Amino acid sequence: MAECSIPYGMSDYLDISAPNWDGLVLGDYQALMPLPWNAKLFGFKQLYQPLSTQQLGVFVIGFHPSTIILEFIKKIPDHFKYINVNLNENNDVENIEKEGFSITTKTNLILSLKREYSEIEKGFHKAHKRNIKKGIKSKLIPCDITEKQFLELFSIHTAKKIGYTKDILLKYQNLMRYLIPEKRGFISACKNESGKIVAANFYLISNFRIIHLLSTITPEGKESRAQYFLLDNIIREYAMRNCVLDFEGSSVPGVARFYKGFGAEEVQYHQIIRNRLPFPLNKLKP
Repeated sequence: MAECSIPYGMSDYLDISAPNWDGLVLGDYQALMPLPWNAKLFGFKQLYQPLSTQQLGVFVIGFHPSTIILEFIKKIPDHFKYINVNLNENNDVENIEKEGFSITTKTNLILSLKREYSEIEKGFHKAHKRNIKKGIKSKLIPCDITEKQFLELFSIHTAKKIGYTKDILLKYQNLMRYLIPEKRGFISACKNESGKIVAANFYLISNFRIIHLLSTITPEGKESRAQYFLLDNIIREYAMRNCVLDFEGSSVPGVARFYKGFGAEEVQYHQIIRNRLPFPLNKLKP
């Protein structure tokens, strides 16, 4: 996974994110394509994108020709009658359409932290700078919380708004309980003057990437601009390190504007879909 430092394809991460997954492997793991699957589509097997993995596709170690992506795509077993997955930002999609796939370009937002904080701050939108100052004036205080506290806050203030069920929350709980002790994930939170937790984020860490995986905020946190405060703290802490802050999107315009206000830059990746379901089931999916 060293090529792009994207951790979603690590086997232990996939074991939690996707109950069933296979993989295509080149040689001695010189390249790997995870294949998360289920049989929930009218009993037919499908490849799908697990919720906690923004990008999968082919992960390559070392140099290989760009055609290797197409070769992996061609090797996907025929028993997967429906495929809807995201490749990663380093995957070339040339000629994939010839294999019967439709391709959609998606946008991620990342911020390079390999600079002094003062240099990164120059890229902040002026409204973001004002909101960060408001958070400081509101006397917000960074604090440590457990994964249980995080998920309780998330359940109350965020889960219903974005359609997260108890099963989804359980998956994230399992991820947190595994990743945090392994130093591959952490929670960033803050409280107000009265000691009430008002915002929190959960981050996934790889060698060169800090991924903003989950976020929650209370009404008091919105008023005090707590998310601006929290993200500014993370940027301050990790400035001058050889890594990027990965915001994981978003396709929602307002959320994308929020992330871009920290100076985040667009990086494209691709969704590929192929429908080989039998008639008339093939008419029920794109």
